[in-house]
Amino acid sequence: MGLLLMLENIKKFALSILRDTYDGFVISDENNNELYKKGEYYLTTIIIDDSFNIIYIDTREQITNILISANEIIKTAQEYNLTLKLKTLPGYYDINSLSLLSEYKDQDNILFKVNTEEKTDISFLNEKVNLTLSFDDEKKINTNNILFPKKINSLSLHVDRINDNKESSVNHSLKNLKELSIYNFFAFINLDQSLIEDIFNIKSLKSITLPVRNNLNININIENENLEKFNLFSSFSGRLNKEKINLEIHSKNLIHLKLSSVNIKNIDDLLKNKNLNILDLENCNLPQEDISQLFKLEKLESLSIINQKIKIDLKSDCNNLSVLKLINTGIEDLDFIEKIKNLEVLTSDQNKLDKFPEKWNFNINKVTISKSNIVNIPKKIATHYSINIANKLSRFEYLGIDTLNKEDRSPELIISQNPIENPPLEIIKQGSNAISEYYDSMEGETSTLNEAKIIFVGDGAVGKTSLMKRLVDNSFSSYEEQTDGIEISCLNIKAPNGDIIKASIWDFGGQQILQATHQLFLSKRSIYVLVVEDRKNDQHKDQDIDKWLTQINSLGGKPPILVVKNKTDENPHSDIQTQKLKTKFKNIENFHEISCKTEDGLKGLKEELSHLVINLSMRRIELPTNWLIVKNELKKQADKEDLLYLHDYKKICAEHDIKSKLAKDTLLQLLHDLGSVIAFKELSSHNTAILNPHWITEGIYALIRSDSLAENNGIITTKQAQKALDNYTEHQRFDDKAQYIIDAMKTFDLCHMTSTQDEFLIPSLLPPQIDLSDFNFFDDEHQSINFIFKFDHLLPPALIPIFLVKIHDSISGNRRWRTGAILRPSYCDAIAKIDSDSVSKEIQIKAIGPDKRDLFITIRSIIKELIYRLADPKEIGMNELIQLDDTDERVSYDELLGLQNMGIHAYHCGKIGQTYLVTDLLGEIEQKEDTDRALQILLKQGNGLINFTMNNDITNTANGGTATNTVTTTQTATATATATATAIKAELRAFKGQSEFVIDDIVDDINDLTSSDRVLKEHALKECQKVSNAIDELDKNVSDQESADKNLKHFARVENFLTNVLAKTNNVGKVIDKAGDIYSQVESLASKYNNIASKLAMPLAVLTGIGS
Repeated sequence: MGLLLMLENIKKFALSILRDTYDGFVISDENNNELYKKGEYYLTTIIIDDSFNIIYIDTREQITNILISANEIIKTAQEYNLTLKLKTLPGYYDINSLSLLSEYKDQDNILFKVNTEEKTDISFLNEKVNLTLSFDDEKKINTNNILFPKKINSLSLHVDRINDNKESSVNHSLKNLKELSIYNFFAFINLDQSLIEDIFNIKSLKSITLPVRNNLNININIENENLEKFNLFSSFSGRLNKEKINLEIHSKNLIHLKLSSVNIKNIDDLLKNKNLNILDLENCNLPQEDISQLFKLEKLESLSIINQKIKIDLKSDCNNLSVLKLINTGIEDLDFIEKIKNLEVLTSDQNKLDKFPEKWNFNINKVTISKSNIVNIPKKIATHYSINIANKLSRFEYLGIDTLNKEDRSPELIISQNPIENPPLEIIKQGSNAISEYYDSMEGETSTLNEAKIIFVGDGAVGKTSLMKRLVDNSFSSYEEQTDGIEISCLNIKAPNGDIIKASIWDFGGQQILQATHQLFLSKRSIYVLVVEDRKNDQHKDQDIDKWLTQINSLGGKPPILVVKNKTDENPHSDIQTQKLKTKFKNIENFHEISCKTEDGLKGLKEELSHLVINLSMRRIELPTNWLIVKNELKKQADKEDLLYLHDYKKICAEHDIKSKLAKDTLLQLLHDLGSVIAFKELSSHNTAILNPHWITEGIYALIRSDSLAENNGIITTKQAQKALDNYTEHQRFDDKAQYIIDAMKTFDLCHMTSTQDEFLIPSLLPPQIDLSDFNFFDDEHQSINFIFKFDHLLPPALIPIFLVKIHDSISGNRRWRTGAILRPSYCDAIAKIDSDSVSKEIQIKAIGPDKRDLFITIRSIIKELIYRLADPKEIGMNELIQLDDTDERVSYDELLGLQNMGIHAYHCGKIGQTYLVTDLLGEIEQKEDTDRALQILLKQGNGLINFTMNNDITNTANGGTATNTVTTTQTATATATATATAIKAELRAFKGQSEFVIDDIVDDINDLTSSDRVLKEHALKECQKVSNAIDELDKNVSDQESADKNLKHFARVENFLTNVLAKTNNVGKVIDKAGDIYSQVESLASKYNNIASKLAMPLAVLTGIGS
């Protein structure tokens, strides 16, 4: 049987026996290499050997979730021709499978279901077996009818329900029993005194595990010198046992005590067990919070406190403890850590920690601090530990397997789910060398930054400026002029420790034409205040609020937001759907209703805003003296200069011993987020940053409002731009800065270059509509493709403007307007109309002509690429809809994919009483391979829960179903682009695979050269190595347009190599010219490269046609 078929059979076996109990499973080989994984979270591991025998099944689950018998497992394995070589079956046996059990009697772990009161003989089992007896519902625990192996060591009893059954008993003949556990997962068990006495009378027991539930009102008094481990836990979902328990354990050998949801009467009972090594207390309602005396247990090595409010105040050193786990304990500091001298492992999760203690214990080898509020990791700690911010465990760690010797472990700090700012996460991800380099740039004492940025956004005339003035100096004017650009004011806020926090409020102009410039200044490290006016009968109010919130989240991460309804004196009754918005935008901190005029609600707003500022992680960053000096010097320059030249910035940094590029870049990014310096990475080639934010906004407004644009339908040249800037101010503030302003606008998609050199289009200044009365190509609806992009939440404002620039060359004459255009490209016989509507949040596409599908594919590809670039499609609620011929009815593209996957060939629209073939509808808009790829992506997004059963006999059969090859190489590539990361990654991987074969052949030819060609050989081999490295980087790092832009140099390296090889102008080309037999391979490789590069706007290799 083939290997792939065997693996398929194992997957079917796993699905058959695990059913729906598990979220997923993994199949691995004996070396822990994954062969197959189902689901993102899996609690079951199946390990197979080289011959595909199943040698291990680990369910990692509680026993009640195993709902299948051993008979079924073996039968299922036989059904799929699989051999089981297991020491443990994860299923159960019963009285009907004793013969089967006798065949597998040497298993390590066995589950036996007791479903009869007849005598049951299982004495043939291995005496070292870990045996679990599972009793049916309403059965009593009674082991007297079972004949056990004489010297059985370990027994677990599982029962679903016992209701005060006094007849429950444990076989007194189990004289050699070492471990006894009783489990009850439906939590109706009542432990009675007789059963407890039965258990405690087995004096051989070394380990006892017992459940309790809300009624244990007896004393636990254990007289057993052999007892080493005692576990008492609540079986009722962690609920605390109501009665307080006196716990008396008389065993000098007790080393492990675990109590879970047990109401302890007196902590002194615990202190009597002087030999304890391990103490685990979870949700035990300890009578006092201060647990410091537990640290006095001289032999205690491991202490775990979970879900228990505690205090720790150590007066003296503790030398014995090596493991300490504190989870959800309410502790606010770790100052006591230095006194626990031999501590090796510390876990502190879900506590109130906001900083590391000044004195640290560096004997601790593994530290876990998660779900806390830590902003700064001190240098001494950050440089000592390997920092893990993801808290991802290997499977070995997940299973509790320690794969490293103690001496081989490097110190590790796991610090996930903390608002870490210092060092920045970007530096932590680069590893220990980058962290050391970052801290080496810091000199002097550190101080808290105590600065913050608050951003006011909202439509024009809603009262943002009035609110800012009320907050800053309590002034108000009924005749406030609209903000034209940005106003920045400082709000001083007093921190609890007395520090003064300087919070700069950025008030943005709300006019539609100015809103596009907001993205230059938005930052996720800020607090946002969305100001709205709840006007009566405003039908679009909720849409506007939704739009602003979505835009904040898409451009600035998901920062804290306050939504403020202003002018309650004019509109006192609010009908804003606060609960609905809060559910959708979980980073909304609160809603406030205020009146700047009457001051109603202002006090509450100011208090909450102050609270958010105080807790903002960025303001709590600890910065060294030399960094603060540089920051303050730049602030002084900002009082006199508009711009900062980056070489001057580097010079200032060098003067204060900040020499590392990484440190300089980090400081500059911090200053950028604060708004002290506006430094766009994309504009670094200009060697310029901005000290005065008004400078860049005024420069952009000068161009937008220039006469040249007004007269030229949104088109401007660099020369015209410079003239407009010169006319805007008399002080030469924008001397020779037109190119910088234009490049800044290009960076943020406010303008774009047209096909004419040095000519730029600002789409927002196009006319709102144009006269298309003379353009009647779309009269025949039946012959057209009609497609809609529908957005539930937000149509990205920049989407259509950028689209208009990208397809500039294909626009028919001047038939473009602010929301759309007519396309009539020269490369195909088709026409398309694109129009958007911000109210319905739709983009409608209509295409006609023989090559309509080719043109539509190009349009759809570009729009999807831009959507993924501008926002998260799920966040903005993107849907793709196909309009049915001659109707207004629409069908979802994803719906059609789902029907095709289910093997359903027809789509029935009951509303209009018509039926359509699914393949016709899909074939109208895309080629079959695109449908197949989209379906695979859809299935992956569904976590693989849908069975992928594509019918290979089905083909797209709509009109124009076969693409016409009239498109140039670049245009064809663009037409077939899917704009998805999955597709790009797959194509790059295939390209890399093909390149490896081609380059191997080239290297063989190089090595065949004679010794007289030594120099040529050396240079040619270097060229091969360099291009191989570049291809590796592309395969590793590129998945979309953004990542492609970052790897431009690697694309350029590949393009240059391929072009020169085919033109015989580089060393490899000369080698191939001598060899003469692999040109066609290189040309094929270049063609594949062009197909990828054209989709990402990367340089294309020149194909000479030599190999054809």
